[in-house]
Amino acid sequence: MIETFLNILPAVQVIFKLGYEPQPHHFREATDEQYKQLHASGFDTSSKLYIIEPDDDKYLTEETLVVSEEEKHGLLEAKKVIENYCDKSEKSFASYDEKLRHVTKLLPSVFTENTPYKASHLRVIGRDEDE
Repeated sequence: MIETFLNILPAVQVIFKLGYEPQPHHFREATDEQYKQLHASGFDTSSKLYIIEPDDDKYLTEETLVVSEEEKHGLLEAKKVIENYCDKSEKSFASYDEKLRHVTKLLPSVFTENTPYKASHLRVIGRDEDE
């Protein structure tokens, strides 16, 4: 279980950083021309590269989001882990944002550091009035 988390940690962090729900159809293999451009930019083009094309324009940036086959797999696996936590809760969620907010409370803070979903896992459980 810990090995699984360590393998997908970067992918979970990306999902929380962007608030993005990866879907298999969002990943399109780079074209021959894009491979040439990526190679010229210093990318290792010896394995498949994918361009992320999300359905929602709010995830589009000036930069083209490029991932390797391994990173694509990691993002899709990370999504499964997030979904698993939500399924186990037996709650219903109106959006992926709500799912991420729920899972934030369950994961160690290392997964959500420097993201909009960062939550403190510290709680004040009691105070003396005299302090």
